[in-house]
Amino acid sequence: MDNKVLIAIVAVVAVVAAACGAVVLLNHGDNGGKNTDSSILNVDSPGTIEGGTYQSVIIGPSVGDGTVIMKSVKILGDLIIRGGGSHSVELDSCEVGGTTTVEKEGGEAPRIYANNTQMSSVNAKTDTIIESSGTGGFDSVTASGGADVTVQGSDTKVDSVSMGNGTGLTVNAGSVNDVTMGDGTTMNVADGSVSNVNVGKDCSVTMQIGANGSVDTLTVADNVSVTTSGEQTEAK
Repeated sequence: MDNKVLIAIVAVVAVVAAACGAVVLLNHGDNGGKNTDSSILNVDSPGTIEGGTYQSVIIGPSVGDGTVIMKSVKILGDLIIRGGGSHSVELDSCEVGGTTTVEKEGGEAPRIYANNTQMSSVNAKTDTIIESSGTGGFDSVTASGGADVTVQGSDTKVDSVSMGNGTGLTVNAGSVNDVTMGDGTTMNVADGSVSNVNVGKDCSVTMQIGANGSVDTLTVADNVSVTTSGEQTEAK
């Protein structure tokens, strides 16, 4: 066979193989896959992903209330969660460079479980559960669109929560440093602790503090209505 023809055949086979590999990586299901090409990974079924570097990861609605586990995965950009249930999205020793957005329609609220993974920014557009352990934690959590955010797990650490109008926050365990409450928001500290709560100007909010919960400092702006139940250590 002519050398030029042979080279052409090899080149075609290489292109086809590369294309097939991309399809496998972009429609990843149960098996672990690694990709160093910084592509987008679409997860369309429950399963475990081990290793790999991706530009972004999208957990699709077809995952339903199933569980997706990521181990030692590096996400350069954003993580988008449109599927997963209350035992759902587990990140074990992962890196997320961008924003994690939860926008799931129907079913259970997804749980983001960050084990030895620091989450820089979480945008909860729909109901979301957050939990961390080990060296994991959450720098910033923003609730919008009427979403309810639940903080659980005794080791969970959250630096700040920003509550958009009409959203809710429940702290069942763990610690939250700063909370900013918008108009029509509701916060229930059943257990765990919140260090500082700030209520914006012209806002009406509701706070409930359980017997095992605590809020250290409550700061309110002008023309604010705060309805509370339970114990409050300080208000100014």
